[in-house]
Amino acid sequence: MELKNAFLLVVVGFCFLIGYSYAEAEVNVCNKHFYIDEDGQRHCDEIDGVAVDDSLSQSFENYTPGHNICFIDLAGPYFDKANPKMICKPQNGLTKQDGQTLYANSLFAQLREESALEYFFLSYAASLGHPQANFNIGMVHYNGMFNQPQNKELAFQYMMTSAIEGYPKAMHNIGEMKLIGDGTEKDLITSFNWYKKAAQYDLVGSHFMVGKMYEMGWGIEQSNKQAFDSYSKAALLHDGEAMVRMASLINKDKNLGYDIADSIILLYLAKHTNNHDALITFTQFVEQGIIDNQDIMNMDAWFKETCGKNNLGGCVADLQSNQLVRF
Repeated sequence: MELKNAFLLVVVGFCFLIGYSYAEAEVNVCNKHFYIDEDGQRHCDEIDGVAVDDSLSQSFENYTPGHNICFIDLAGPYFDKANPKMICKPQNGLTKQDGQTLYANSLFAQLREESALEYFFLSYAASLGHPQANFNIGMVHYNGMFNQPQNKELAFQYMMTSAIEGYPKAMHNIGEMKLIGDGTEKDLITSFNWYKKAAQYDLVGSHFMVGKMYEMGWGIEQSNKQAFDSYSKAALLHDGEAMVRMASLINKDKNLGYDIADSIILLYLAKHTNNHDALITFTQFVEQGIIDNQDIMNMDAWFKETCGKNNLGGCVADLQSNQLVRF
């Protein structure tokens, strides 16, 4: 009897050890969801007492402000595209570098078509100073996306933060909003300055708007020469509307040093961008006899030799070079 009892005690003790080891393994393995403390120690993570699984959504659904935020650490040494692992960090332990990672997670959520999760990651990336996240959140509030109410004043604030952080598209949007007083007070001088800042990053639309503001005298002293130069920068980047504006300025201002032939060539190039105004005007010139078949053949030959449809900027540069030699 004593032997039997002793055997039972051994069995129970063995089972207890197995159970204890299994429990310890469950706690310590935690290879997907964990966070690192200040001493570099890894801890398995739970959110509101719910153990997180492999899904990004799990961290979002069980999240309450102040608790840990779980995300795929795309730059981690253990990152595996086929089986991405996750980490969880306390909200107050997030860094600026985490902002970049959280933004990348928002893109991952976008691919999974999980808009609420995308907005969740974008919001935290923006709060950590990520420029493009602030821009995207600005667009969310401007358009009323992700079940957020449209709020252009709030959108402007996010855009301004992004612009100050150096994001060119946000600079352009600030210029646009200031131009018409959209979500903020109208201010042409400020609008011009932000367009000019964005143009330094070679944004086509920003080059064009700097040209238009010079042409119209909006927020800056009117100057056909400055307008033409800014339009030219946009045209070098294949902008058909800028080519049309250049042609128009040539016809209005002979002091630019170009002639009607240059104007026609610019319309010809703009036509290859499928610009509606260029197509109509060029057709009218043909119907009126201003352009004949020989002119078109000459332009076609020059176009084919100089640049082609995929390099319209090369034709604009060639036109400018020839103009400098000719005049």
